[in-house]
Amino acid sequence: MSSYADSSKLWYTKPAHRWSEGLPLGNGRIGAVVMSSPQREVWSLTESSYWSGRAEETPGEGGGKPALEAVRKLLFAGDYAGADRLAKMHFQPLKQNFGTHLGMCNAVIEFVSSPQEELAEFRRELDLTTALHYTTSGSDGTREALHREMFTSHADDLLVARIWAEGSGNVSFTFSLEGQTDNFMSRSFGSAALEFQGMATENVHSDGNCGVSCLGWIHIETRGGSVRTDGQQIMVEDADEALIYLDVRTDYRQNVVAEAKTARDQVELALAKGYEGLKADHLSDYGPCMIGSS
Repeated sequence: MSSYADSSKLWYTKPAHRWSEGLPLGNGRIGAVVMSSPQREVWSLTESSYWSGRAEETPGEGGGKPALEAVRKLLFAGDYAGADRLAKMHFQPLKQNFGTHLGMCNAVIEFVSSPQEELAEFRRELDLTTALHYTTSGSDGTREALHREMFTSHADDLLVARIWAEGSGNVSFTFSLEGQTDNFMSRSFGSAALEFQGMATENVHSDGNCGVSCLGWIHIETRGGSVRTDGQQIMVEDADEALIYLDVRTDYRQNVVAEAKTARDQVELALAKGYEGLKADHLSDYGPCMIGSS
């Protein structure tokens, strides 16, 4: 008979190739849909206030009670198409820039591995009792096994991930960002960090020129091996493990320059606390939210 711990896991042995197949993480502000496969992992990222459009007056034709009575008469007469046209004429305002919530960017991890690893065992899972996402490829206990763990911390307010292998020097990958809107860019800082910025623009619910701006910071820390940047991506080579810290802020009701500093400062605080400290705080904070009992 399966235990409660087993029944509270969403797990799959096939890769996630599309957003709808991914597993979700979130801390109430930062959200990520994680699409894992043996050779690649994609995090579809967003933030709760990443909204297109802008605040503005919404004019309407009006018509008041007389227009409402005219619509009712058409409905009672069975002229539903005419009632619909009249209702839209008097009560539906002209489309302006209300906007909609948008995805921000995709974080893409491309792993460097041998042909044998492509055929190895694979499993991805989301543990609902801990809010931890876990992926393994390769046979457990073998040199080829690669492990990935991540969570979005409510306690420390950022996204955190760890990648490690059974054997030393077996973690190699590139980390890059792909914007989900036209207004997006990223650039490297030093040998292990990326800064990114974007704007929530689209042409369906707004005019394509207005929206909330975002600024984010990513830092990768390694044990063993090396880490370097080439302008727009981070490259990890021959590491024992890699730790990824990510925060993003928007200028919604905030100063965008101040928010950029906040994102970087938040990552710096996370680096000082360390992965195990962040994970312990996350589990302690999430524990009271667990549904059911063991």
